[in-house]
Amino acid sequence: MGISRKPFEPTGGLTDAPVVQVNVTTTFPGRVRAWGIHRLTVDRLFAATGSLCIVCYDGRRGSPTFGCVNEFMLGERNQGLIVISPGIYHGWKNVGADEATIVSMPSQLYNHDGLDRWELPWDAEAARQIIPYRWS
Repeated sequence: MGISRKPFEPTGGLTDAPVVQVNVTTTFPGRVRAWGIHRLTVDRLFAATGSLCIVCYDGRRGSPTFGCVNEFMLGERNQGLIVISPGIYHGWKNVGADEATIVSMPSQLYNHDGLDRWELPWDAEAARQIIPYRWS
């Protein structure tokens, strides 16, 4: 026996954006993977294993949630799906003692010619100036 989880249900009403591929990323204990941002892609992150602190920051000027930070504590004991709109900085830290797994389900395939995803290293000075969140 074991546990069965459904990371995403297309009829769940969270978003109409399609799932075009599924990526699995592992992160070692204590490591930070941030910040990523998409121009057009809707991303879905499912915390499958481990213990993760997932953070989203809305840097979209004109958005009603501009400047807001959301912090989610998710993992194998508290699994959850986060839907991330285009223009939202997002990243995570493995706060557990074991390797953690994130399942990502973007709405667009990676395009090598027209980049939709940018990365801003979490420890860069530019990140400290733009994003009011510090990984502790």
